[in-house]
Amino acid sequence: MTDAIVGRRSPLGHHTLVIPTYNRPELLRRLVSYYARQAPDLHLLVLDSSRPEIAEDNSRMVAEVAASGRHIAFPNTVPMVAKIRDGLKEVRTPTVSLCADDDLVFPAGLEEAILTLERNEGYVCAHGLYINFGEHGHRLLVTREYAGPSNEAAHPGARVFRLCQNYESMFYGVFRAPDLQDIFVGAAELPSLHFQELFQSCAALLKGKVKRFPSFYAARRSGPAAEPDRDKWQTYYWFAENPSEISSHYLDYRGRLQSFASQHGEASNLDPAEFARVMDICHAIYFSKGCPPAYFHSVLQPLWPGDGFVKQQDDLFRLISPLGGERRLAWAERLMRKVLRKLRRIQRPRQSSVGGYEIAISDLDRAIAASGATAWTIELPVGLKWLAGNSGFHASYQQLCLYLDSSPA
Repeated sequence: MTDAIVGRRSPLGHHTLVIPTYNRPELLRRLVSYYARQAPDLHLLVLDSSRPEIAEDNSRMVAEVAASGRHIAFPNTVPMVAKIRDGLKEVRTPTVSLCADDDLVFPAGLEEAILTLERNEGYVCAHGLYINFGEHGHRLLVTREYAGPSNEAAHPGARVFRLCQNYESMFYGVFRAPDLQDIFVGAAELPSLHFQELFQSCAALLKGKVKRFPSFYAARRSGPAAEPDRDKWQTYYWFAENPSEISSHYLDYRGRLQSFASQHGEASNLDPAEFARVMDICHAIYFSKGCPPAYFHSVLQPLWPGDGFVKQQDDLFRLISPLGGERRLAWAERLMRKVLRKLRRIQRPRQSSVGGYEIAISDLDRAIAASGATAWTIELPVGLKWLAGNSGFHASYQQLCLYLDSSPA
C-alpha cells in the first residue's frame, strides 16, 4: 500500500490533513513522522494551542520532519472549534480532513475517500470503516469503532433522522474544503463541545449525502483526552445536571442549523416550522439513546434515598391470568432459547478459531514482528477474530503498527 502511494502520483498531493494538537508533543511527532514517511505528498497543517514552549518545539519538529507540513500556533486558551475554523481558512487544496494528534487516518483510506468525492458530486463527505485500538505495552487491543452504512437518503431531513438513529461522528471524513469551512464557521458560533460536534455532522447531512465505503479508513486510540476537564460533552451528564440549560443550548443550536440550511443546505420542501419539528423529533431519538435511566435515577436518588432503582417493572398481568404459571414457564423458555442462541454465536467462532482464526492471528503477529521495529501482538474480541484473515485489515493493521513505531528512539 505504501509503495503504491510513494511510487506514483497520489491524490494526497491535492489534500490537506488538519491536525489539531494541545500539549501532546510526543504523540504529534509520532503522527507527523508517520505521514512524512508513508504519505510524503500529503499536506499537513498542524493547529497548535499548546503552551508556548511546546508550540515552539512542535514548530521546529514539523519543519524538520515534514516537507509538506505547516505549523500554526494559537493562544493556549483558544477553543478547539475556533482553532479549526481559523485554520481551515489556510487550506489551499480542493479537499480536506481532520485527525487528532493521537489517532490515525490510513493514507489508502484518504485516497479512496478523495476519489469517492471526485466521482460523486452530490456527496458532501466520504469515509470508511473505523477501528479502535488500545496500547497495553506491546499488545494492541483492537475492536470496531464505526461501521454504519452510507447515508444516502434523498431528503436532507431523512438523512439527519438516520444519523440520529445510529449516531457516528463524521469528524474525520474527507470534505471539499469550502464545505468544511462553511460548516465550522457555523459550529464555532455554538458555545458547547457537544453541540459543536453535532452541528458538524447534521450540517453536513443538510448539505449532501455521505458515502461510507467498506474498507478500513481510520484507527482511533483509547486513552486520556487532551483536555480531560472539558465540560458539556456527554448528553446524559449535562442533561441530568441541568435540563433547562441543555434545552436552551439545543434551541440555539437548532436555530443555527436552520440558518445554515437556508444558506448552504440542499433544497427541501420544509418551511421553518416543519424544519424545527423534524429536528426536534430526530434529536429526541438521539438524546433518548444517550440517556441511561440508571444514571438519571442515581442523580435523583438523594431526593428519595429509601426508593432504589427498579431495572424492570413487574408485569401484574401474570398474577391475574389463569395461565400465569404457564406464561411464566413460556417466558423462562424464551429466555433459555435466547441464552442458547447467544452461546452458539459465541462458541461458533471459538470452535472455528482452533483451526483458523488463532492460526491467522499468530501468522499476523509473526508478519508484524518480521517487518517492524516492535513485535506488536494483536488481541481481537471473540466476534472479530475473523479480521485476522482479512487482507484489507492486514494492510491497515500493518500501517497502524508502522505508525506506532514512528516515535523517536
